[in-house]
Formats: sequence, structure tokens, C-alpha cells
Amino acid sequence: MTSEIDQRIAAFLNANAPPERDPMFRIQLLARRERQRFKRRALLILCTAFAFVAIVLTGYSARASLVETASMVLLGLSLAGLALGFPVVLHALRRTQIKRV
Repeated sequence: MTSEIDQRIAAFLNANAPPERDPMFRIQLLARRERQRFKRRALLILCTAFAFVAIVLTGYSARASLVETASMVLLGLSLAGLALGFPVVLHALRRTQIKRV
């Protein structure tokens, strides 16, 4: 008796279940991940631009020479490049396994 009830309950619950391989779910998941990456990149670019403007305005308000301001801008750009490239390097290092001798 309970076996029959269990089978009926299982059939009822599985009636509305999504298929095992739902392609729309995968597409939506990939789209959501891509939107998250885009938002992170956009925020990083916005922060970099803000820092660049802040460096230039600081140099201008401090009456720094062109060489000093350019060196501050280059430092800021190198730090921004490091921030953009660091996740890529970290990912490559994680994928590469170095065997100890």
C-alpha cells in the first residue's frame, strides 16, 4: 500500500519537474554570469577613470610640473593595469600545477 502511495507521490512531484538537461537554464545561467562580469569590469573601469581624474586634479591643484603630474598618471595607469591583469595571472597560476621534485 505504501509503495503505491509513494509511487503516486513521486509521479505527482515529477510531473512539473524540469528536464534533466534544460538548455534554457544553462543559457540563463551563462547570461547571468556574463552580466556579473560586465558589471565588475564596468565598475573597475569607472574607478580607474575616477582615480585618473583625481590624480590629474591633484597635480593641477598642487601646481605640480608636467613631469610630476605625468609620473603620477603613469603610476596610476600601471596600478590600474595591475588590477586588470592580476585576476588573469591568478587564474593562469591556479590552472598550472607545478610538480615538486
